[in-house]
Amino acid sequence: MDPIRALCVAQVAATFAATDKDNSGRLDIFEVATILGKSARPDQGAMLKQVMGSFDTNKDGELDYDEFYQLYRTLVDEHVVERPRHAR
Repeated sequence: MDPIRALCVAQVAATFAATDKDNSGRLDIFEVATILGKSARPDQGAMLKQVMGSFDTNKDGELDYDEFYQLYRTLVDEHVVERPRHAR
């Protein structure tokens, strides 16, 4: 793996670990909300459910690392979160 790609993967892994507050290895809707900068208020519920539904490929109600990686890449591509440094 090239160094830039390795840096990106490392940053995604660090973000996942920091967001996984209960250390379950999965992110629930409340943990995902923290990444999006949203509180899980009722008025945000529909948007959060849509995000979860789009990336929760096994439909278990949580995002595992691979599902989160796809979400994170989409957020970077759409400029919702900052692109990892040195990956521009």
